[in-house]
Amino acid sequence: MSYCTMLGITLRPDAPVWNARAIYTQPGERPDLLPDRQLMDGPDAATKKALADALNAGPLRTFLQSVTDSKLNPAGFALMSVEDRGPGAITIRGTPNSSYGYLYVCACFTADIESITPASAGAFGHSGV
Repeated sequence: MSYCTMLGITLRPDAPVWNARAIYTQPGERPDLLPDRQLMDGPDAATKKALADALNAGPLRTFLQSVTDSKLNPAGFALMSVEDRGPGAITIRGTPNSSYGYLYVCACFTADIESITPASAGAFGHSGV
């Protein structure tokens, strides 16, 4: 299952998507992405590469810094969201899902989103933070 689905994002069936899990144990710490817990999925190598290039152009750094700056509670259900604008725009969402140690993250091209639950609705079906 894609973390995007769990984070309230419904994508087109052929959309490339990046899922990751990061170590995140203290509010204000920078999430540490786990190399063996990242998955790039998509219909072909070209679309997966396009998403990877777009993420590495800056939105992923922005998202990780936003988590650090927000002092997101690792024991909470708060949903962090960064939406890049312009051509090739990216949406990145993540939540600790009350895991006390992980941050679950997904990223996709904004144009591939069919529907999205507002961040204020909470993550994983929970309301509130």
